[in-house]
Amino acid sequence: MENTDEKVLDELPILEKLLQEVINLVDETLHSIKINEKDAFGLMCVSFVIKQKEHANSILILKTRKDVGLIARSMLEGIVLLKWVEKNKKRASRWMAYAWIEDWRLLRQKDSNGEHIQESSRKEIEIALKKYGERFYNKEAKECKKRSKPLPDDPYVHNWLGPKLYTIFNDVEESITYGNLYSRFSDWHHWNIKGIGQMISRTDQSIKFSTESNIEFASALSAAFKSLLETLNIIDKYFSCEQSDRISDLLNEFCEWFKE
Repeated sequence: MENTDEKVLDELPILEKLLQEVINLVDETLHSIKINEKDAFGLMCVSFVIKQKEHANSILILKTRKDVGLIARSMLEGIVLLKWVEKNKKRASRWMAYAWIEDWRLLRQKDSNGEHIQESSRKEIEIALKKYGERFYNKEAKECKKRSKPLPDDPYVHNWLGPKLYTIFNDVEESITYGNLYSRFSDWHHWNIKGIGQMISRTDQSIKFSTESNIEFASALSAAFKSLLETLNIIDKYFSCEQSDRISDLLNEFCEWFKE
């Protein structure tokens, strides 16, 4: 694939069509899945594919606007996290259990605002924290427990992951592919001069700004296609949805386009 704006413009309808076909296949597949709330990995898979599908639809709506890169970046992060959890499905239980930490923080916020909390809800959170809370202790809380000292006001970590995100990227097989795309979109996300500079063009008399880019749209469509299709592939294997042939056909069609 030539990396020129004119060539990319010709290819955009093909990429949009491919992404829409994956979206349609996701919708079809979801109808065949029965969710068990106690199945942490299954629930994670379904939640992630629905979020990925929403992101993909947003990219198709925004088209050439540069913010498609922000959405594609989120999709890449999502598939990396899911593939990381797939390698050790016990991690999904940690993802699910962290909801109690979020509920506890919300409870504290409501208490500070003087809002009424049902006693049954408070009791449910307290019971869950006794079961799951310690696994989410932050470094300070662990040290306090070790020394039999009172825990800090908020003893919990601020996300469920454990390792840093870059460590998780490196632990996933396709880390180079994901990382390159992720870094590309990150320049716009972090307000870096490299990202801002991409919307600036100069004439003899003025500076012009454009927040539209065919190349950015093509990159976002490619990232969205890969993220959504691989999320669907994980679901297909886990729930035995028998969509592997159609998934392979879509991937082959994308690879053939990429070689041109």
